[in-house]
Formats: sequence, structure tokens, C-alpha cells
Amino acid sequence: MDSEIFNECLDKNKTSKSWNLIAEQNGFASGEVLRSAFRREKRRRENTPMDAETASSNDENEHSSYEEGNDFINVVCASKRMLNKDDIIKQFNIDLDVWEIEKFKVGTHEGYRKDRKVQWKVRDGSVVSGDVDDTGKMLVVPLYHIEVRLVKRQVPSIENVALDFKKFET
Repeated sequence: MDSEIFNECLDKNKTSKSWNLIAEQNGFASGEVLRSAFRREKRRRENTPMDAETASSNDENEHSSYEEGNDFINVVCASKRMLNKDDIIKQFNIDLDVWEIEKFKVGTHEGYRKDRKVQWKVRDGSVVSGDVDDTGKMLVVPLYHIEVRLVKRQVPSIENVALDFKKFET
């Protein structure tokens, strides 16, 4: 999220703008998507580190799929990080001169994990000893599901352009 949008979200209460209005002005799908992106960006800027166990436990929840046909591309990503349209386009190297976004959908859900820390001693690929410090608490981990559907851009033919101009003559 760029600094201008971030600051506008920070000053939201002072300006009395709604999440939906700010989202609409800045190309977000909805106010809820913007609010979620803002919360994640705020946490990132506050530099709250994620411990190694949280990172490794969430990696198994991440996956993506890419499907391409003659006239469509469908990309689905599930991630602990919020991805936007630009991230998807860059990650999958999609040429926007050929393709245009037909549908962009973001979903969120929560995953749960135990609050514990582990220390393993490994020798020759085998665990020789270890300790687990388990508080017994469950922690909530946000997970995101992004779906982008792209279709081939329609190049207007000369005949179609000529017909469009004829409509304006009458």
C-alpha cells in the first residue's frame, strides 16, 4: 500500500470519509478489503516480527494455482500475506497488453494454531533431542484467498469502429 493511501486511512476519522469511499477512490474492491489491507500495512510498518514457528506453520497453508485457456487466465492464491492485483500480475508474469482483468475477488478466513515454541537438535537429518514450550493457548492467524480472472483483450476491428461512428451520425 502506498504512503498516500495509508495516510488517508490513518486520517479517516478526521476527514469523516468512509472505508467504502476511500476504497472506491483508490481502486480497492470494497471498504472491507481496504480496511484489511490497511491493518496489515500498519502492522508491517510497526515492524511486529512473526516468530519462526508461526512462519513455518503458515507456509503449509499457502498455495496457488494458474490455469490458462485460449481466451482466459484464472489465478487463485491462498496466502498469509495480502496480495493485490499487481502482485498477482507480477508473480505470474501476465502481459496486460494481451490480458485484462475481468474479476478480482479477495476472501479472508482465520486459521488457528497452538501457542508454542520448539527447539530441536538435529544431527544427520534426524532429531536427536528437543523441547516444546506449550502455553496451551490457541492463536488466530489471518489467511487470505485471492482470485483473479483475466480475459483476452478485444482488439476492435475497423468494421466495428466504423459502425460505432455511424451511430453518432444519425
